[in-house]
Amino acid sequence: MGLLKVIFIFILIWYVIKLIVRYILPKAFFHFLNKQQGFGNDDIRRKRPKEGEINIKMEHSPKNQKDGDDFGEYVDFEEVEPEQKTDDE
Repeated sequence: MGLLKVIFIFILIWYVIKLIVRYILPKAFFHFLNKQQGFGNDDIRRKRPKEGEINIKMEHSPKNQKDGDDFGEYVDFEEVEPEQKTDDE
């Protein structure tokens, strides 16, 4: 009778561990990852400033990024007709 209790307890523990690994552990793992990446801190990011407090947000463009329109200086030119030689010369 004692051997059957031990076997039953091992089987019960095996199924409990199996359920934990299959359902609870992945959810806890992804919750931890999202918390580390900052997705869980929405309430901190959305914190409203106190009355009378001034916040200035400055958005800087990356220094390494070049504008597509910046190819150099534009030089305006006119077409000049070539000089014609005359027979007098």
